[in-house]
Parts: sequence; structure tokens; C-alpha cells
Amino acid sequence: NDIVVVHEQDKKEKNAPQNSSIKEHQEIYGRFSVSGYSLISNLRNTRHRLLYRFSLDAHNILNSGISFETYMHYRQYLNPDSDNNRSTNRFNVYNLALNYKVNPGLFISLGRKTNTNLSSVGPVDGLQVQQDYKHVFIGGFAGFKPDLATFNLNTNLFQYGGYTGIKTNDRQFVSHSTIGYIEQRNDTQIDRRYAYFQHSSTLFNKLYLFASMELDLYSKIKDTVYNDFRLTNLFASVRYRFNRKTDLNITYDTRKRIIYYETYKSAIERMLDDDIARQGLRFRLNFRPVSHLFGSVSYSKRFQSDQQNKSDNYYAYLSYNKMPAIGGVLRLSYNYNKSNYLISQIAAIRYSRSFIRGKLQTEIYFRYADFEYFYSHIGKNSLNYYGVDLSYNISRDLSLGVLGEYSAAGEEHNYRIYSRIIKRFHKKN
Repeated sequence: NDIVVVHEQDKKEKNAPQNSSIKEHQEIYGRFSVSGYSLISNLRNTRHRLLYRFSLDAHNILNSGISFETYMHYRQYLNPDSDNNRSTNRFNVYNLALNYKVNPGLFISLGRKTNTNLSSVGPVDGLQVQQDYKHVFIGGFAGFKPDLATFNLNTNLFQYGGYTGIKTNDRQFVSHSTIGYIEQRNDTQIDRRYAYFQHSSTLFNKLYLFASMELDLYSKIKDTVYNDFRLTNLFASVRYRFNRKTDLNITYDTRKRIIYYETYKSAIERMLDDDIARQGLRFRLNFRPVSHLFGSVSYSKRFQSDQQNKSDNYYAYLSYNKMPAIGGVLRLSYNYNKSNYLISQIAAIRYSRSFIRGKLQTEIYFRYADFEYFYSHIGKNSLNYYGVDLSYNISRDLSLGVLGEYSAAGEEHNYRIYSRIIKRFHKKN
């Protein structure tokens, strides 16, 4: 996700007008959707829930430098279970910000917003300012970190930080690098202090790099403060495009549990005893040997020094577009995973085709899953899934969809229904 966000930001900067005298025009994008999920079972409790999503991006309101953006959703359970906290209605705001472009180089934002230059830091509730120059940018923010449990505004979790970076946008080389400093507090006491680094680049349209790192600079154990270094997060991804038909992607990550020394001060010693880096390595090869045939194979591994939580995962995918005689798309996939406590195999076949000049999209699928638990009374279990998905575009801006699925495992029979209605709107002056 970070790679997509940063590359989209680079794309916007590349396509942005270079002449500051060009007038900015108002443009509004929006999306509202309602989706429903129902589970009907002969052995489990029947469940129903609704999810409402709304997003809006209003650029250059009234042809000014003011913009507004938001993304929020509301989850509603129609038969809530008081013994299950997950069955509690919840309203979440992920993005809600008013932005002001003072001039072509100065940008100010107020509200809840995730900064693309500090994408893994997450949203900030407060003020953000950034000044851009030709190849250099500098910025800072001050506000609050969303509550860790509810994701709501929490004025006790004050945070602030600053960052600077370099960007290039040449024909053969595009890059975006950021280094920053962030301090987070809990009731005026330091909760976390760390340095952040992020880099993305594209070389000759063949080599794509992305890396991010968080280095903690502060710890407090039994009221003793230490200013040592602790690498809590490192993620790196490399993708090489051999030609139009083949590319290889390699990713590596190592993560430690993030410790907030005031929020979790009663459990610091226990958390430090489990201060082990969870690591992962993944290889993925995408290929297109002939026209209309696409495929992918991947291997990923999770591991850590105490041999816990380790797993090996193999995945293969094959898709053929424009099937002879019948048309449509046929997809085959297989996944094998082995961990400390489980071996699983999942095989699936899907066929999709559109009708009525592309307005009606249809898909049918079958999925077989086999699970074998090592240390459980469940033992070995197999499931069969049968599904049909229909989606109809009433217009360019309005679509309806419904997915029905039946699964069987021994004496248990489950029916799942997922329905959705999506309304989009776009207005440009």
C-alpha cells in the first residue's frame, strides 16, 4: 500500500502544471456504498450486519486553493451479541481534513490525515504543514494520535514531528526520500520517540524500489530513561521488470512489537522479554507466456529466532482471458501453507464473463480447503465452497451486486449472502 501511495503522489507531481499562473479548477469525486452480510447456518447463530462507506475528495473548492477530503464507515450489527465485543456497532473516521494550497509550494492541512511522506506513521489529528522547493521539501505536524482501542480522537495522546526529503523526476530516474523525527506523548509524558525513513524510486522503468524504517530512540524501564537505538520496523521491496511479459518481486520485513512506555507501563517487562523480531521474506514471479495467459508463483516465509510463529507458504495462480468458444475468463489458484500448528491446502477455480455490453458481470467459483491441526481436537477438516457473484452497472455511477455462497463441512452447512450498492459521483468545473 505504501508503494502505491508514494508512486501515486509522484505521478500527481509529475503531471501537475508547472506554470503557477494556471488557474486551479474545482473537481469533486465521491463514493457512497452500503453492503450487507448475512450468515445462515444449521449449527451456528444466524448473523446479519451492514457496512456503510463514504468517501469524498473536493479539490480547489470554488476554484480556490482550498480542498476537502474524507473517508469514513459505519458498521451496524442487526443481531448484536453482548458477549462478543466485535458485535458492537462502530463508526470510524479514517480521513477528515481541510487542505489549503497557499501557493504552488506551500501546503497546509487541518484535521485527520495520513501524510504520504510518512505513510506508515498513520493518521494525525491536527495541523500539518509542508513547503516544497524544486527538489527538496520540508514539513512538520502537531496534533494527536488516534486512540489505540477505538480509533477515536484522544487529546491525551499528543504527538508532533518534522521531516525533510529529496525528490527527483527525471525521465530515467524518479525518486522520493523522506527522513523524519516523531515524538508521541501520553498525558505530557513521553510515550514513544523515534526516527523514520522512507524511500521509493524507479530506474529506467524497470527497477522499482521501496523501503521504510522506524528506529526507536527512547525507552523508560523502572523509571530509568535510556536513549538507545531499537529497530522496530524495516520493510524493503524490490521489483524488476525483465520485459513486458515477466517481472520479479522480492520483499523482506522485520518487525518488533512497538512499545509505548506510558500506555503499557504496567506490562513493559513482559513485553521486553518477548522482544523478538518477526521476520518475513517473499518472492513472487509474474509472467505472461502467450497472449491472454497470465500467471504468478510465489513463496513466502515467516520466521523468528525462537522458532515460533514460523510458516512456509506456496501460491500459484493462472488466468486465461478470452476462453475459446465460450469467452470469459478462467482462473485457477492453489495455496499450500505449513506452520507450527497447521497444514492447509486451498484450491480454487473461477469463471467470469460479462454480458449486456459489459453492464452485467457474472462469476461462478468452487473452492476446496483442507486443514490439518497438529495440537487440537479438531484434527483434519475439509470444506467445499460454491459461489455465484452477480454485479450490474445501472449507469456509470450506480451499480448493484450480490454474492451467494454455500459451504459444507461434515454435518455443518452454511449459507452466506453478501450484497452491495455503490453510488459514485464526479463533478468538474
